[in-house]
Amino acid sequence: MEAKIINLDCFTGFHNLSRNCYDEEDIQALIDRYEAHYLKKILGNDLANDLYADLDTEGVPQDSLYTVIFDALYYEGQVCYEEVSYDSFGLKDILTGFCFYHIITDERFEHTATGLTKANNENSSMVDAVNSERFAEMRYNQAAEGVRAIQAYIQDNSTDYPTYKGKIIENKFLDIV
Repeated sequence: MEAKIINLDCFTGFHNLSRNCYDEEDIQALIDRYEAHYLKKILGNDLANDLYADLDTEGVPQDSLYTVIFDALYYEGQVCYEEVSYDSFGLKDILTGFCFYHIITDERFEHTATGLTKANNENSSMVDAVNSERFAEMRYNQAAEGVRAIQAYIQDNSTDYPTYKGKIIENKFLDIV
């Protein structure tokens, strides 16, 4: 499915990606692959499709039911009898964070005719795989916290979101052996 909420221009600031005309097609392919995947995990298939149907040509929802979960959101309340607080920078930022994670972790190596290769540069050296993964994990985990804010809000307002069937998205922690 073609991405409708995020695009290449979202990868600035906190999610800054260095890119050039040669890798933009690959990055866009990852965005197209993962945007709908994560939106359906966050909201469930039906609610994700409802939100997509409500988007204008700029990828912004029009109905207030969707704008409240699309925009930045701070949630305080109870989850399983425990007081919690979650912070979301907005659905666009969350989806950008998840895509950023996959772009960073998937771009380290390239499959070529000679096999799996790693880029070599004479002016700089690549960060090792563990540190690269940790860097991407920080963005992923912040996105996962934003998901918790949206999902807790939806659960507290379940009558407004009867088609909600989101799944928990756990934080990532790289296994170090």
